[in-house]
Amino acid sequence: MRESYLGRVLDMIGEPPGRYRDPAAWSRLENDLGVILPTDFKEIVVDCYAPVLINGHLSLKHPATGRWNLGEWIRSTADVWSQIEWDEGEPEGDPRVSLRVPDLVFGTPDGMIPTPQPTVEK
Repeated sequence: MRESYLGRVLDMIGEPPGRYRDPAAWSRLENDLGVILPTDFKEIVVDCYAPVLINGHLSLKHPATGRWNLGEWIRSTADVWSQIEWDEGEPEGDPRVSLRVPDLVFGTPDGMIPTPQPTVEK
């Protein structure tokens, strides 16, 4: 068994096919977002498996493909989050309260950038 967390994840899900090795795809996405995304996340998604649905439950998106495109998903999710009327809800459900910020910004280096969570595909 490998020492690192990433190594243990790779041991668990098997040898990666590495179909879409494209470091330039990450550079384009990170330049567009204005941030550097976590190395382990990029290694699992780009260098190893994505786009893929693992065991019918874990969906990994990829920044260099048309289907399950990570960049498109981040942009569309940030857009949807930006349209929420946060003032209409209960104060305890308003993220501005817990984050102690007056305004919420999404999809920029000064705001929150959505990252995909595992999704269950039916």
